[in-house]
Amino acid sequence: MPSLLPGFEYDIFISYRQKDNKGDRWVTEFVNALRTELESTFKEDVSIYFDENPHDGLLETHNVDKSVEGKLKCVIFIPIVSQTYCDPKSFAWKNELCAFNTLAKEDQFGRDIALSNGNVASRILPVKIHDLDAEDKTLLENELGGVLRAVEFIFKSQGVNRPLNSTDKREENANRTFYRDQINKVANAVKEIITGLKIFETGPSHQPKYNNSHQGQPRVRRGIRKLLSNSAVVLLILLLAGYFIYNYSGAGDKLLPQAIEKSIAVLPFTNMSKDEDQEYFSDGLTEDIITQLAKIKALKVISRTSVMQYKKNPKPIAVMAAELHVATILEGSVQRSGDQVRITAQLINAATDEHLWAESYDRPIKELFKVQSDVASQIALALRTRLTATEKSEINKAPTTNMEAYTLYQKSQYNLGDNSKESFARSIQLLLHAIQLDKNFALAYATLAGQYSYVAYYQYDLYPLSEAWRLAKESANQALSLDSTLGAAYNSFAYIERTHDWNWKQAEKDQLKAIQSNPNNYANYSILLGAMGRFEESLDQGKHDLAVDPLNAQNYVDVARMNYYAGKLDEANHLLQGAIGLEPNYRPALGLMGCILEHQGKLDSAVAMISRSATRTGTDYEGSDDRFDMKPTSYKKYWNDVLSRSLEDAKKKRIPSILMAILYMRIGNQGSALDALEKAFQDREGGIVYVNVEPLFIPLHTDPRFKKIITSMGLTDSH
Repeated sequence: MPSLLPGFEYDIFISYRQKDNKGDRWVTEFVNALRTELESTFKEDVSIYFDENPHDGLLETHNVDKSVEGKLKCVIFIPIVSQTYCDPKSFAWKNELCAFNTLAKEDQFGRDIALSNGNVASRILPVKIHDLDAEDKTLLENELGGVLRAVEFIFKSQGVNRPLNSTDKREENANRTFYRDQINKVANAVKEIITGLKIFETGPSHQPKYNNSHQGQPRVRRGIRKLLSNSAVVLLILLLAGYFIYNYSGAGDKLLPQAIEKSIAVLPFTNMSKDEDQEYFSDGLTEDIITQLAKIKALKVISRTSVMQYKKNPKPIAVMAAELHVATILEGSVQRSGDQVRITAQLINAATDEHLWAESYDRPIKELFKVQSDVASQIALALRTRLTATEKSEINKAPTTNMEAYTLYQKSQYNLGDNSKESFARSIQLLLHAIQLDKNFALAYATLAGQYSYVAYYQYDLYPLSEAWRLAKESANQALSLDSTLGAAYNSFAYIERTHDWNWKQAEKDQLKAIQSNPNNYANYSILLGAMGRFEESLDQGKHDLAVDPLNAQNYVDVARMNYYAGKLDEANHLLQGAIGLEPNYRPALGLMGCILEHQGKLDSAVAMISRSATRTGTDYEGSDDRFDMKPTSYKKYWNDVLSRSLEDAKKKRIPSILMAILYMRIGNQGSALDALEKAFQDREGGIVYVNVEPLFIPLHTDPRFKKIITSMGLTDSH
């Protein structure tokens, strides 16, 4: 039977390992069921090549029958992906999958085709009958050049990983898939591809909107998305995900609005390189594209912190979109080899699973920034978003011309790790090296300014406090001298002006300039407003922060802290429950809960909670501290013991004076608390910015010494 398209021997080629058709003859049953389904899907007859006879020249041996070459001249290639299929030594892998992959890329259509509806489809249509080992999945994805997408025929229950059969009941299958539905999905995918190719044949006037403009580069495959079997189940998952966000993320509809059309989450790009040391590059690419998209004011873009949760814990697209409250998902892969990079990206409508745009780039590494700009521009186009002249300019701006310097910059971000003293030291050294290679690298200077500021704020002994702040300001100035529009530089300046200079008006101006460059980043602005006592504005900004970073536990703690300062304790507790829902036993959340209990007069419960958190609570210092990790006793005794330990530690290392002031207030020693506050003021410690809003200091508000501190800090008129 000839193919429906001229020049092809068959419409479909079924590739499988012979051992997967023994016993219950699963592959034979699948092919027969597919033939029946295709008869009710197509008006014409669809031809299938299926080597059911092991003597048909397709033995699993490298003695290849020449007839295979002709039989592989097919429209669609369906590999039956099993636990044994991904074997480079097998006939099916080498002489069928790899051979077709090469042939298809070189024929008149190409392997990956754009369809009339704007979607992209691959002519390799995997059918998956087993969950794969990690190395097999990587091998297959490297061959396909992207993330594996397959129609799944897998029956799952505890300890079971076998092919789905026609007699299996949906309710007994953990995947909730139904054999008949999956057969229908394969048939519909076949129809979509063949119909698209027929349209392609009619001439250029029928080409879809999103053609590949990169000459000689293949389009990204459409793939077949792993979907749940019917709309009712999809709806159930969306409802459950919404329930999780409301009840365990502590936000609810009033803080996390429903997904808007122009909203997007960029999932962590898959590192397709065999070298795990390239993870910094794939993570860096993810962050860069997020940063580019965040410059577009009309888009809601989810922050890096939230999307990186899915790097090691991926979920179905519908669930991730529901948890992040977005309408679209961007996913892709990257493979770097020497001076070349291959990037694939696809934009997916989370509700319909349609590909709104897809592209593949094989470029020299020096063109990386052009690729990132193109991805951002194409996404804006796909989401019907008109870019302003300023946005176009920002998106097309390359941070450096020196790729070695940029590699060091990416490593500095990747190696920042847990915000420890050691990770800051590593990050700073990498940034300094990057600047040595490119003296005009404004973004590196701006980031370096931030690192120096954090070192000073957390009082890490890498530099004297005054030196760290001086270096921070110097680096921020250098960044702005190189690029007067750089949002990251204004963000660093705003942090310095707020935390060290107490120049509140200028800090707000610079923070707003930073937001103008990145309309999706309000986090520091919310904290600045809170420190000035402008709580309603701060909390409004906090809602925005939660919307763009909904899976970041620390984000919930930050907004909860502003509610705590504003006296909204129920709202603060609600948000802290959200943080714990995301990260059980999250220390900063537990510590702030202890502060709330303390403020409510539940003193014994407060020390029990604070001891459990083992954090330096009561200021913005959130690092773990063993001095607080003691068996809870009475309130006064507990804090006297912590104070004794702190005074002993102060003989060996610097203990923040603002922390000592908090401890003195907890034991009722207001005189010593004021002494410590004056020392924190003189040293310009970062934590003192909250002195006028921290509830523990309320008893000091009428004291002349306290009034002098807040007046000198310019906070008197901030309420």
